[in-house]
Amino acid sequence: MGFFRKILDAMHADYDPVGAKRLAYLLIAEIRLYEPHKLRRGKDSNDILGELNIEISSARNRFLEVHPQDEAAKIFDELLLEMLADGDPTKMGKIPQIGLSVS
Repeated sequence: MGFFRKILDAMHADYDPVGAKRLAYLLIAEIRLYEPHKLRRGKDSNDILGELNIEISSARNRFLEVHPQDEAAKIFDELLLEMLADGDPTKMGKIPQIGLSVS
């Protein structure tokens, strides 16, 4: 029973900003690596979120399974902007269902 307790505790761990940032970086880097053409189209059309909606939603869901805290979600969103749009919110576009607001 100790083994399962460790797994459950790990799934519902306290907020870990370093771990959250590492996982977010990894998931977003994976998008950049495997979808460079979609990323380029999104940047060119100022709609990265539209071009990569499925990939970003999947990465965000995987991230939130491990780090469900609001503070962690903010880390994911900030890194998403930094890594995919080089910090330029006008390149992101808007898709409300993934939680990123770029005003």
